[in-house]
Amino acid sequence: MRFSSFFEYPDLEEQESSNDFSFLGDCSEDEWDKIVDLTQRREFSAGDTIVAEGEADRALYIVASGTLEVRVRQSKGLRTRVTTISKGSIFGEQAFLDGQPRSAQVRAVTDGELLILTLDAFKSLVGWEPKLATQILFDLGRILSIRLRHTTALISKWGG
Repeated sequence: MRFSSFFEYPDLEEQESSNDFSFLGDCSEDEWDKIVDLTQRREFSAGDTIVAEGEADRALYIVASGTLEVRVRQSKGLRTRVTTISKGSIFGEQAFLDGQPRSAQVRAVTDGELLILTLDAFKSLVGWEPKLATQILFDLGRILSIRLRHTTALISKWGG
């Protein structure tokens, strides 16, 4: 299965409803081929837990197909869905960048497939394709910033 066209994004749901969350939408097919060559593929089924909260893992996850939900634990121990993530977006960027444990659970809503970019694979990319690696870092920063703005707006609503 070829993934070079997977960055043609459908509309995303809920908070991630704009192309603001699309990852590397301006990359060429050749650039995507270089990234895909460094990733591991993982299929998932609806209901699978992809990432557990508190897990130590520095991989970045690129959603090639399917829909996932991000869930956080509330004070009473119940999990609440924060957002959904669909084809063309990413998750795991915080732990990828800072090395801290995962801050949320990610579960599959539908069947799909992920491309997993490990930190070691990314370091290889830095050596071979520094311009592409820089694009990845800037896009991760852009997506993190947008997600932080959404979180700030949500907290502002809670505060009245």
